[in-house]
Amino acid sequence: MLWYRLPVAGDRLNWSWSTLRAVTAGRAPQGAIRATLREPEPGLVEIDLLNAGEAEAPWPSPVRIHWQGKSPIAADGLAVYRIVPARPGEIRLEGSTIGLLRPGERRTIAWLRFAARTEVEVELP
Repeated sequence: MLWYRLPVAGDRLNWSWSTLRAVTAGRAPQGAIRATLREPEPGLVEIDLLNAGEAEAPWPSPVRIHWQGKSPIAADGLAVYRIVPARPGEIRLEGSTIGLLRPGERRTIAWLRFAARTEVEVELP
């Protein structure tokens, strides 16, 4: 006898629909974490992680954030991350890798406030 409960929203102990579809199609599901940047207002940069894969994936650590020019006026790590100073023009986010991002899940992990618009790049391990 085989028993399996179908995925439902909020069930953290069960596969998601995308994971179930991959497995039933004969594929080994993989997580695919990527960073996205948002600028809700000039000078404010918010960094999100998005799992665009078919399986859960661990929170990446460390996450490196780079920019050219003046340092941020303020910054903070969110979710499982804390900010660790690095060299000029860079900070690192270090965090617990205990948690997992489910497929399709997006979480804001940090914000930086600059005096003016600033180009920011994010490097994942």
